[in-house]
Amino acid sequence: MGGASLLIAALLALVLLTHASSSDAASSPDGSKLAGARPALGYAALDRPATPADSAGDLAARLQVFAQSTPELVVNQVRLVSTNTDRRVLLAPRSDGYVCIIVLFAKGGGMNCNTAGGPPQVMNYGAAIGAVPTSVTSVTYKLDDGSTVSRTPQDGLIYAPADATSVSYDANGTKASADLMPKSAKPEGLGNTAATLLSAP
Repeated sequence: MGGASLLIAALLALVLLTHASSSDAASSPDGSKLAGARPALGYAALDRPATPADSAGDLAARLQVFAQSTPELVVNQVRLVSTNTDRRVLLAPRSDGYVCIIVLFAKGGGMNCNTAGGPPQVMNYGAAIGAVPTSVTSVTYKLDDGSTVSRTPQDGLIYAPADATSVSYDANGTKASADLMPKSAKPEGLGNTAATLLSAP
């Protein structure tokens, strides 16, 4: 009987180990398996070890709200990128290989992921905060008058000018772009508090 118990225990341990290994392995957008749930995504913040600031205060509880709507979000690997008195900006990997930017205000916040091929950005009329890979040293904004302006990422984050209609960049030969919401497109009478909170530091 002792031998049978040991055999059952061994089989159970094997099942649990197999389950843990398969659930920890993340898939990239092309369906291939990534090594563990923490791939090297090319974003400095996500490639660094965790620090106490990454889970300080109410962060864990507030991130669960986003995880409910986006179950692919790997909450325990979120990294704090920038913080001030008005907002906190974080990056989060997803189990399918994409990356999300999360902006938290004192009340409310927003999240966007790079599933469409452009940079993940949280935006409003006249303002946007986005994230780019570490290899990107410059981004180009197209303005509503047809001109363009270049900006240098700050700690991997990009801040759109108020009159920007789109942003584009090249990451190691891969071109990416995304449309924005210039201030001139804001409907008359619509408040713009979020735009102020999303402005560059």
